[in-house]
Amino acid sequence: MSNDLKSIHDFDFTMICNYFKLLERQGPGSPEVTQKAVSFINELSDEAKIADIGCGTGIFARQLLEIGAKVYGVEINAEMRSKAEVNLAAFNTAHIQYIID
Repeated sequence: MSNDLKSIHDFDFTMICNYFKLLERQGPGSPEVTQKAVSFINELSDEAKIADIGCGTGIFARQLLEIGAKVYGVEINAEMRSKAEVNLAAFNTAHIQYIID
């Protein structure tokens, strides 16, 4: 095995995305952990907006939408974004915006 790879940028990004798109959550946590994290935010107003950077398939955003948050997601992988759109189809799209580069 060669040690020619010097940074994360030398890895195959497509391979990483192909692995993570098969998972329901692309990161740690659970619905309970998300709820607990949001409970620490003091005075969360109706006008508050939450950025979900690297939103993946939209599971975290879905949980936030379920509690009434306005969510803005950023995802660079088109397949992940497509899955997010399916996962979030039941929600008012005025409250979520997914941006892809």
